[in-house]
Amino acid sequence: MASKKKDEIISEASPHTIKKFELIEAYSEAWAHKLLEYGLRTGNCNGIVFIDCMSNSGMYKEKGIENLVEGTPIRVARKLAATMREANYQNQQAWLYFNDLDPKKIEELEKHLPPNTHNFHIETSVRDGNELLKDIGKQLNTQLKINYLLVYDPYEAAIDWSALLPFIRNWGEVIINHMVSDSIRAVSQATRPQTISKYEQTYLTRIEELIDFGSDRFAFEQRIQDIIIEIKGTDAKRYYIASYPFFNTQNTVVYNLLHCTSSKVGFGLYKSTAWKTFGGK
Repeated sequence: MASKKKDEIISEASPHTIKKFELIEAYSEAWAHKLLEYGLRTGNCNGIVFIDCMSNSGMYKEKGIENLVEGTPIRVARKLAATMREANYQNQQAWLYFNDLDPKKIEELEKHLPPNTHNFHIETSVRDGNELLKDIGKQLNTQLKINYLLVYDPYEAAIDWSALLPFIRNWGEVIINHMVSDSIRAVSQATRPQTISKYEQTYLTRIEELIDFGSDRFAFEQRIQDIIIEIKGTDAKRYYIASYPFFNTQNTVVYNLLHCTSSKVGFGLYKSTAWKTFGGK
């Protein structure tokens, strides 16, 4: 995860974070082509929506080098803008939503985004990312034949499942960044009510039980996957979760990037994209 200070517009990105950018960029492009082609064949996809509700400024300093590197929103926006310029997709639509709590970060991000066109639309906002998702979630409608890809990328182990629920249950695909290193380091030390509430909300588990997890990252990771399955509920469709650990230079897992979907095709596409992104490792 990129380091974050409240007064920083351009944060520092470690090598594992840059790999995360590359994976989401590559998958979003492959996802868009797959769905738009599906729509051309069947008429069941009129458009796509990409949401990054915690997007930061889109620009980062590469750790140890100070080179500027582009983050997820800029990379994805550029790829999808190019996709929507392709001749085959002129009658389909793409909407991108980028949001951050800091207006200065959004101001910086907007400097680097491609322009809107008749079939490519970017909306930026400054608000709580969970509230944005709740508002979008209320507008979901199967009759519109729109497919969603949501990136949920908090800077700590803080997940609002009520915001994710509509997308997990019915609509498209969700990529969740689970900051397991935060939980391993801080759960046992949590004393402030606000901090305890954060972890209890993230894991839907009492703090006493979470403390019993100790430094067992697999216990925290499994709890997140169990929650996803629980809130998905039972229906005729299978649900697929792919979880990839990201390591720092000390070979310690910093976070897991989880891809959640009801689509077997999407599940396979994400796995193959991750394989290529990491050079077959």
